[in-house]
Amino acid sequence: MSNFSDLRSAYPALREALPTVRLTDLPTPVRSVSLAHASGTRTVLIKEDNLSAGLYGGNKVRKLEYLLARAILRKRKTIATFGAVGSHHALATTLYARQLNLHTIAFLSHQSRTRDIAATLSTHLAAETELVSYGGSYAERIATLRQHLRGRRAMIIPAGGSSWLGNVAFMDAAFEFAAQVSRGECPLPDRVYVATGTMGTAVGLALGFALCKLPTEVHAIRITPSSITDETLLRRLATKT
Repeated sequence: MSNFSDLRSAYPALREALPTVRLTDLPTPVRSVSLAHASGTRTVLIKEDNLSAGLYGGNKVRKLEYLLARAILRKRKTIATFGAVGSHHALATTLYARQLNLHTIAFLSHQSRTRDIAATLSTHLAAETELVSYGGSYAERIATLRQHLRGRRAMIIPAGGSSWLGNVAFMDAAFEFAAQVSRGECPLPDRVYVATGTMGTAVGLALGFALCKLPTEVHAIRITPSSITDETLLRRLATKT
């Protein structure tokens, strides 16, 4: 098991190569819950990334520390990102970009209306997100991008923040978790289960655990259509990272 508490302590050259902007309050705690089932009681650990930041928690903020730092380094004033209408990634991006005086264009695809989605859209409007309806054929989507991004030096952040750079944040999270295990804050789990859509969290954790020499397996539970999430795409993303 690694003796380092974060990725850049283990690999100091990354401090300069991959700068970050501080958005999170880490490490997030690990909570133990006992669940009853047919053969007895099982202990489940919950890594509470909902507490990752005060403004808007969740796993996306970890990625944004790297991605928005890259935008600032490149002197970009506009962030363009993607997701469904209720995307937590898109909302987290606009909230933290606004905190850093960056403007966000969110290209959003259709999603059935719910109370939570209505609340998400209301928050976007309050944060002055530039909302763009995004969908249709490949040619239509390209035309939409050209229409709204022409002449604007925007930093493009993929859906879910899942790029090689965003994934590094969860390699770092793996080191954070390994340090918590090493300090005796929680036992070493056999498996970690994560909901996966754009797959960045699963890829980053799996690679990070390998670097930490943790035997813990990552099980990615697909929550999106196979056109977005499948094993081939996951392996491709891991290779790029």
